[in-house]
Amino acid sequence: MRSLLAGLFILIIYACITTDKAHDSEWLISVIILSMISAFCLFRCYRMYKSIGSALLTMKPRGLILPCFDKTIPYEQVNTFEITDKMYKKLNLYLNPEFKLGKFKPCKAKIEYNKQNNQIRITVYEIRGKIKLPERASLISNYIKIAKARIKLQLFTKER
Repeated sequence: MRSLLAGLFILIIYACITTDKAHDSEWLISVIILSMISAFCLFRCYRMYKSIGSALLTMKPRGLILPCFDKTIPYEQVNTFEITDKMYKKLNLYLNPEFKLGKFKPCKAKIEYNKQNNQIRITVYEIRGKIKLPERASLISNYIKIAKARIKLQLFTKER
């Protein structure tokens, strides 16, 4: 949609420039505003397409691996998670406040880390339905349940 919008504005700018009418200051301001809008739309398209195909997360039996962190996030450190679907699908991971994740390094994936709340937000751009994030929710939930059950089992065996 953004690329179509940018293309439309570029065509309007081209049509305005190629007319033989006398150009005044209002014409110049409108061409500049349309140019800025089309540049913004093209920039957003570039950022979105740059992140497509980059690894968002890898699910292993012991934890989640994110490209922005060197450390694996064990499932027992994930308190809760949610998947939101407003404009884009987003996976929000709420981690244990005592868990120290380490330094956030830049990556191509759209991952945000809120260090104060120990929260990770992963934005998923779905192109033609290739990524089915809601289907992965049950798998993530099962991994978290198994990890918490493993901790309880370890505590139970230590007491005996």
